[in-house]
Amino acid sequence: MANRFLLIGAICALLLVSPARGEESDEPPPPTDAKIKKMKIKELKAFISDRGLVCDDCFEKGDYIRFVKKNRDALLLPSKRPRKISKEPIADQWKKVVADLSTELSLDEKFSKPLSKVVASSFEQHARRISKQLHKEQHQLARTSLEDPFYAAMLKTLKQTANWQVKNSIVKQDPIRNKLDNEIKMFLTAVGADNVNPMYEKLAEKEEL
Repeated sequence: MANRFLLIGAICALLLVSPARGEESDEPPPPTDAKIKKMKIKELKAFISDRGLVCDDCFEKGDYIRFVKKNRDALLLPSKRPRKISKEPIADQWKKVVADLSTELSLDEKFSKPLSKVVASSFEQHARRISKQLHKEQHQLARTSLEDPFYAAMLKTLKQTANWQVKNSIVKQDPIRNKLDNEIKMFLTAVGADNVNPMYEKLAEKEEL
């Protein structure tokens, strides 16, 4: 009997400390059948790509619906999870983005480490300057930078940079800084001015082969 109460107590404790998916966790709850059925094809495709899935046999809407129902419990890619806004320095918040992206791309540490250092130093330098110029707190810049379309545009830039590193075996910080520093400068300038136009232009660019 004593063992039974101990087991019940352990289960209750686990339920108390383990956040339910869609409540305290970063993951939204799985969509219901009714919600999936109401999704447009664009939304179904986004659900699939946001989880790193591929449906080679999806041609009609019904195909996408069946695939999403089958994979409704699939987890979001790290870069697609809801972003927690904090008052941490903007450089630290974007270092976390790079860490998530590195996990998502299975990026070797010899590539991710110099990329992370360049991103942190460039964000710190340019955010400090723009904050003074525009009389904005850095946490305000951080908040805006982590909202779309700003976030999506910079994430695309970071992915392109990571792929360029791997393709050309770039492991030193200097060439990464030469490629990325001005991009971050222009990005934060747009963030400070709340100018979304350059972001949509970036997102519309075709990927290099």
